[in-house]
Formats: sequence, structure tokens, C-alpha cells
Amino acid sequence: MAVLVAADSPVIRALGSTHHASGVRTIRLGLVGLGQVGQAVARLVPAASRHTDTYLRFRVAGALVRDVTRARRCPTPARLTTNPAAFLRGTYDLVIEASGTVEPARTMIRRLLGRGVPVVTANKALVAAHGEELLALAALRGTTLRYEASALAGVPFLGTLAARPLVSRVQRFAAILNGTSNFILSSLNAGRGSFDEALAASQARGFTEPDPSRDLDGVDTVDKLSLLASLFGWGHIPAHAVDVDGIRGITAEDLSAARSLGGTIKPLVWAERTATDIRVWVAPTLVPGTHPLATLSGALNGIHLSGRFVSDLFFSGPGAGPDVTAATILDDAVEAVTTVQRFPCAPRSVPMVPVVSPETGWFVRARFPGLVPDASATAQIFAGQHLRVRSVTSPAGDARWVRLETASRRTIDAALAAVAHTHRVQCRAFRVMEHEEHGL
Repeated sequence: MAVLVAADSPVIRALGSTHHASGVRTIRLGLVGLGQVGQAVARLVPAASRHTDTYLRFRVAGALVRDVTRARRCPTPARLTTNPAAFLRGTYDLVIEASGTVEPARTMIRRLLGRGVPVVTANKALVAAHGEELLALAALRGTTLRYEASALAGVPFLGTLAARPLVSRVQRFAAILNGTSNFILSSLNAGRGSFDEALAASQARGFTEPDPSRDLDGVDTVDKLSLLASLFGWGHIPAHAVDVDGIRGITAEDLSAARSLGGTIKPLVWAERTATDIRVWVAPTLVPGTHPLATLSGALNGIHLSGRFVSDLFFSGPGAGPDVTAATILDDAVEAVTTVQRFPCAPRSVPMVPVVSPETGWFVRARFPGLVPDASATAQIFAGQHLRVRSVTSPAGDARWVRLETASRRTIDAALAAVAHTHRVQCRAFRVMEHEEHGL
């Protein structure tokens, strides 16, 4: 399996790669994991050679897998093993980690970087938990750890910011970072079946793992948030400190009610670094229809950045799928063996500051046990809990949706619990993204 790319640098000359008389250098590639992403990498390696006019050839020399007998949709690497020690006895010029686990991936990468072997990964959980440690080890050993595909799978975003220190001084961002969640909500918004049907369609397209809990419950997005915070120089954000809400239980009626207010519901992460704290939430959020993030459908991801030196910077592109992830991984591999620049730079150690859940507006689904009250009576139910009501939608079935003014998460949770106890009204609260240019 091979792909050709141009290369003539001190890094390549320092590698132990084979060098043919034709001038083509063969880079011996190791794969850790042959799941959906690993198989896509193995498929792309020979296919890419037909579309590249260059002088570097990748050859998959070996792969570490859980089961050597499993049927796979890719060319079979020269050597398959389930034994990490046997894999490490191989000779590699670069290793791609595609296992999706934190351990033993961390231990394996430490061993490889310690030997000076460049590593490419799309493992956001690993980078979020141990990225600073691994980047420091790579710098110490004069090699590189690259992870462009770990945040926005198909968007060349991390490398762009890492190479631009002023632009990367981000102070606030809003983003869709999970392709599965956006695909499901987009399907509901378009009337393409139920939540479960949209999830099944996402899995059939390879956007979602057989166990979708990390995507549906916001865990995947929290990992990516932590990664981005480090890149932006904010320091570490502990996962347990983040206010997280997943997308389970959202209905097509919720999306329809959002449209009636001129918005849509998106699986958002919003974060701001102030002088004293980091304000953040990860949750399905009512987004103004005129905001760039509202236009992203299917598995597309996007991020809207503002900072000290730049405002309203927007990146978007494919956010899920093994093939697009594999393409970004191989781009990373090319850069890892053709440049001396280490990427990304090791995060600077910065003092930890509190991580807080900010006050926002709220959009609440209120499901009534019997006759749905009129808009005025509905507003009174929430006003009775000292919540300020901005508007109430027309009823749909047994529910109305209430747009509330700014309140804290604690206030909302307490008020909705009281409404459920007093009036037997079942509520589902969505945050509202406030933006001076894109109001709701």
C-alpha cells in the first residue's frame, strides 16, 4: 500500500526510510487500530497514490489489532498482530494511532515518541487527557505528535491557528464539534424520521460508533473543548467542571418550535475566557437562524472565533466519517515527515482558573398532563417561579415552548423542578445563544 508525496527535508534525511534510486523514499507506516478509521487510512494509502505527483511513498508495514481474524474492508497490512510488544519490535518511520482508546494508546505513543518516531492521532480523548505530556515528550525527543483530525475531522484548523500566534489568542468561541449530534438534529429538523431512525442512519454512514453514548451525551465534545482550550492558551478544563447536556430526547416538535422563533437547535459548545474564569457550556442550544453555525447541516462541524486580535473568524467542514478523518490523518502524516516544524506547539503552562456555568437565556418545552393552557396562563406558571417570560409559542399536541430571559443553570433547574411538582408539567430546557448581531 503506497501514496506518493513530495519530500526533501532534514527530517526525511534523518529517517531510516528506504530510498530508491528513482528518488522515491518509502516511509514505513505502522497502524495502531484497524477499526473504521484505521481501515479508511489503509484504503486511502494506495488510492491516494493515483492522485499525487510527488516523491514520497507510504507503505503500511504493520498493524496492531484486537483480532487478526476479523473481516476488514481494506487491504491487509503486511503484518498483523494483537501483541503490543511484537508491534513495537517493528521498524517504522511514522505511526498512526487510530484505536480510539486512552490506554493502552498513551503508553504505546510514549514508547514511540521516546524512540523519536513521529505519531499522528485523531484520538481526542487521549489528547484532551494527556496531550501536554505527550507534546512535551515529542519536543524533548526531537519528533512530532500531530492531531489535526481530533477536533474538526475534515477541517485544517488546528494547524492554521498553531502557526499564527496572534490569531490563536482566542477569547471566545462557539462551535459544533460533533458530527453525529448535528446529523441527528439536522435530520429531525428536515422531518427525516425519528431520533432513533436518525441515529441508525448516522451509524450506517460511519459517523457514529456502535456505542453512540459519547456522541449523544456530549462527552466527545467535552474532550474536544479541552483540546481547544489548551491550544488557545486557556489551560486545562477538567471534564467534571463543564456544564454538559446531551441531545437525547429532542424531538422534531422542538425543532419546529425553534423555527417559529427564527432559530434552530444545534449541539453547541460555547466558551469564553475572562480575566478571572472560563465560562462554558456543552448543550443543545437555540441558535439564531442568521448565525453561521445555524446553517451547518448533516455531519458538518464549524467553529466561530473571536479574540484580542481577530473577531468573527469562522471555520467549517466535515466533522465525522472515517474517510474524511483518514484524509486529514494522512495529510498530518505527510507534514510530520516533510517538515521540521513541530505541531502543535506544546501548550504553555498557565494558572488554573475557575470553570463556571454562565447565565443565558432559555428555551423550555413544557409538556402538560391534560388540557394545554393558553399562552397567558402558561406564562404565569413560569412567572410564579420568578422567571421572566419573553414569549410563548402556539401549542403543538400537549406542549408549548417558553422563551425565558437570562437565568443561571441552578435557577432554571430549581424552577422547573418546582413547576413539575406543583403543576405536573414536564419540562426540557435548552440554552439560548445570545449574540448582538444575531438576536432571537
